[in-house]
Amino acid sequence: MAIVLTRLSALVEEGESLYQQSEWSQAARAWRAGLDLAAEMEGGGAMAARMEHSLASGLGRCHHSVQEWEEAICYYTQAVESIRDLAGQPVSQPELASSLCNLGMCYRERGQFAEAIDRLSEASEMMRDAGDCRGEAVAVSELGVCCLLLGQYERAIKYSDQARGIAKTLTDSVQREMRELGNLGVCWKGLGQYERAMECHDQGLEIARELGDRQAESNFLGNIGVCLMAVGKFEEAAVHHGQALSLSRETKSQRSESSDLGNLANCYHLLDQPGEAVEHGKMALEMATQVGDRRSEGIARRNLVLFSEGGCVEDTLDE
Repeated sequence: MAIVLTRLSALVEEGESLYQQSEWSQAARAWRAGLDLAAEMEGGGAMAARMEHSLASGLGRCHHSVQEWEEAICYYTQAVESIRDLAGQPVSQPELASSLCNLGMCYRERGQFAEAIDRLSEASEMMRDAGDCRGEAVAVSELGVCCLLLGQYERAIKYSDQARGIAKTLTDSVQREMRELGNLGVCWKGLGQYERAMECHDQGLEIARELGDRQAESNFLGNIGVCLMAVGKFEEAAVHHGQALSLSRETKSQRSESSDLGNLANCYHLLDQPGEAVEHGKMALEMATQVGDRRSEGIARRNLVLFSEGGCVEDTLDE
């Protein structure tokens, strides 16, 4: 038994070292070998359960990193189940909470929001009880994102405000504040409160510039532009979307570039500049098709027809 546990421990460490080097497939190979070995053990007790958790959680992280959500969910679930009965022990409580949080994030990526909210709620409570402020901030923030995506904006705002309060004690509080300001801005826009939305995005934009985060800066500029369009300030909106587009191209973010082009096309349409609208609309369609963004591609196709017919364009996309 001791020899097997030593071998399992070595495989856990080997996988972690490879994972930290972004060697996902090699890390998964080490952890899978360990999981196969752990399955052969009988009567290993709490130590074996923790080894199984570490190995299954590691495999979940590997699949999570390459956006293989179904496989990640499978391994995270195994990780949770392996130490669920040990949750009363001090060491296993944070481990279980972390796996529940990761599981919730994967469910959210799959659009399974009920499952995501269930796991994230349990994780946030456990992390709060354990005094894990960092983990709690992540879980609460993710709960806010779930509610945002469900259109439950009031609930999402409460979670974002809660996450901001928790994050104030953390070393990366500024980055977390920026993230929550972005989420809050989208929520206020969803509630039709565009001035409040722009206040949040303006604050986030300032932080992004202070941090030198060009992608975040682009996202905030784009979202401010969307709000400006909503209140009829089309020329200002075009300026913001143009700035966002330049940054998206600088950071080589093709999805953001596609969104910025579509937003600019809509601005030009509303400014009665059909030539510019069609030109940017075609570029938006080409980029959306290139990156495989079917939703944006569909909107771009429909809007191009509307540009030529003089109709009302579909809603622009939030960054």
